[in-house]
Amino acid sequence: MIIQLSYDEIKNLASGKVDTFSLWYVNCSKIHILFKIRKFLMTHTINLDVDVKEIKDNRVYLYYDGNISFLANVALKMGWVKLPSFIEKRSGNEIVLNLRCVPSFSRSFELQDITFYNNEVHVKLNIKKVL
Repeated sequence: MIIQLSYDEIKNLASGKVDTFSLWYVNCSKIHILFKIRKFLMTHTINLDVDVKEIKDNRVYLYYDGNISFLANVALKMGWVKLPSFIEKRSGNEIVLNLRCVPSFSRSFELQDITFYNNEVHVKLNIKKVL
């Protein structure tokens, strides 16, 4: 099964949580993300190229290259900003997403592939065999 998400749909999902959100296609495994968050009368900018390195079961291993503001990094380290529960690990420039922790992601699916196209993302899922 393939789920198709347009970049506009993703922007609409994110727009309520961040001040500015932009998303661009780079190639079939990489996207560019820019967003700004206002917190405590300050603006924090995150400007990244995010690359899908590997997918194992329902874990997505991402690598990012770009800049996260110093204040945003401090806020994450101090626990002032909480990462979503599906971000299992953040280490250096790598992030591991565990889709089993996304409330709306069914446990009967396994993630097979994520591909970025000119204006949308394709997420390919396999249905698990139930014994």
